[in-house]
Amino acid sequence: MSCGQAGRADVIVVGGGIAALRSAIAAAESGARVLLLSKGRIGRSGCSAQLERGIEYCALNSGPYTTRGLERLADEYMRTGMGINNPDIVESFVTNLPVEHERLKRLSLPTMEAPRARQRMRWTGQTQGVGMIGRRGFARGLLGSLRMTARTLGVTMRDKRQVVSITCEGQCARGLVAMDLTRGGLEQFLSPSIIIATGGAGNVFPLTTNPRDIVGDGLTLARRCGAQLINMEFYTYYPLSVGRPGRIYLIHPILTAGTLTDARGDTWRWKTPRDGDAVEHLLSVRDACRWMEEASRQGSGKASDEVLWDGRRVPVRTLNARIPFTCGLLRQAGIDLRRDSIPVAPHAHQTIGGIEIDAWGRTRIDGLFAAGEAAAGLHGALRLNGSGITAGLVIGAIAGRTAAAYARGSDLTKASTALEVPGGRDRIDEAGLRRIRARIHSAMAPVLVVRREADLQRARVTLRAAIEEVEATRFDPSVPSLASLREHVRASAETAAVMVEHSLLRRKPLGFFLPN
Repeated sequence: MSCGQAGRADVIVVGGGIAALRSAIAAAESGARVLLLSKGRIGRSGCSAQLERGIEYCALNSGPYTTRGLERLADEYMRTGMGINNPDIVESFVTNLPVEHERLKRLSLPTMEAPRARQRMRWTGQTQGVGMIGRRGFARGLLGSLRMTARTLGVTMRDKRQVVSITCEGQCARGLVAMDLTRGGLEQFLSPSIIIATGGAGNVFPLTTNPRDIVGDGLTLARRCGAQLINMEFYTYYPLSVGRPGRIYLIHPILTAGTLTDARGDTWRWKTPRDGDAVEHLLSVRDACRWMEEASRQGSGKASDEVLWDGRRVPVRTLNARIPFTCGLLRQAGIDLRRDSIPVAPHAHQTIGGIEIDAWGRTRIDGLFAAGEAAAGLHGALRLNGSGITAGLVIGAIAGRTAAAYARGSDLTKASTALEVPGGRDRIDEAGLRRIRARIHSAMAPVLVVRREADLQRARVTLRAAIEEVEATRFDPSVPSLASLREHVRASAETAAVMVEHSLLRRKPLGFFLPN
C-alpha cells in the first residue's frame, strides 16, 4: 500500500476542537513547529462546534478565584469525581486555570453579566457560584479566535485528514499515518511528539448528544500503540428530545420544572438537591434516566411507549427568558410548549474515561500526549458541570507545552519509516459497514444507563464479532469515504468493547455507573 512521506513536525496535534487548537498554540508559543490534523474542519466540527447547536448557553467553571476559592474548586472536583480522580491532575488544572481565564477575558467573547452568570452557575449546584456563561456565539467566537491565533503563530493546519495509525518504535511515538479524505491516499508524518485531542466516544451508543463522527477513534489510536485507557465505564447521559425536532436540550432548572410521564401514566417525582451540592444535581438526572429506561423496558417498544416531558406548568415568561433559543427551535418544528409535550429519552453525553495521562498530559508511551475529552484523570467517576471548555483549554495548554519540551530533546534522524496501516482482504460495501454499526448500537443501547451483567455479556460477544468482521475487511484509501467509515466502525466497536470490559469489572454503583 503506497504512502508518501508528507513531512515532519516537532509536534503533531490530532483533533480540531478547543483542546486541539489550544494544544497547538501552546506548543507553537514554546517554539515548536506544529502540525494540526483534523478529519473534519478545524474549528468548525466536532463537539466544540456542537456547542452552537441546540445548547442554550455554555457554563465555564472559571472566574476571579482567590487562593481559597481555587482550593475549594479542587475539593469540589475531587468530591464530584468520587475520589477516583488523579489528584495531581486536579491540582495542575486548578493551578493553571486563572491563566486561561485571563486569556478568555482578553478575547471579549459574548458572555452574560455577572449576576446572571452567578445565578446560572448555581443552577448546576456548584458551590463557587461564580464563573463565565457563554451566550450564543461564544463557542464559535472562541474557536475562531483560537484558529486565528494558531495560524498567526505559524501552525500548519490540514483539514480532512483522518489518522489511521500511530507509528511507534518500542515505547516511543515517532509519527503517524493519515488518510486524505478529499483526494484519497495515505500520507506519513514524522514527529517525536503527538497529542491526541479528538474528543470522546458518544456515538458508540445509538442516542447521543455528540456529532456523528465522535466514535472514540483517538482513544483506540492511543490504545493500539500501548497507551492505557482508564475509567471507561464512566460516562454521562442526559434526557434529550427524540423525533421531531431532534436532539433538544432542556437545561436542568427547566427540565426539573416540568413533568415526566410514561405510557402507563406514572409520573417521575424530581428530588430537590441541596443548594450547592453539585453531586446531588447530577445524580437527580441519573435517577430520572434510570426511571425512563425502566419505563421503556416495560413498554412494547412502540412510539406510544415514549416518556413525555410536559412543561405546560412552567410560565411562558420563564421559558422565554431562560431558553429562548430552544423555544425558537421548537417553534420552527411546530411545537408549542404551552400545549405540546415532548418525547424524551436518555442520550449519551460526555465520555469521562479515556487515555490515561499524568499532570503534564503525558501517557505511558514516550512522545504521546492527550488533552480534552480524550484524556482521563481530571473528572473521576463524575464530571462537574461547566468543565468541558476549561478542561480543554487548561489541559490542552499543559500538553502543548510538555510536548514541545519533549520534542526539543528528541532526535528523528534515525526514525523508522515502517508503516502500520489497517489490513484485511474481504470486500465490504457501505451497507455492510452500516449493518455492523447497527449491531454495535443494538448491543450498547441496553447498557447506557443500567449495566446489567446479562446485557454486558451479550454486548461483549456482539462486539468481539464486530471487531473481527471489520478487521477482516479490506482497507482501501483510494476510496476515502468507504475507508473512513470502516475506520469509524472499527474504532466504535473497539471503544465499546473496552467500555463493556471495564463495566464488567466494576461491581458497585458509583456516580453514573449503575450495575443491576
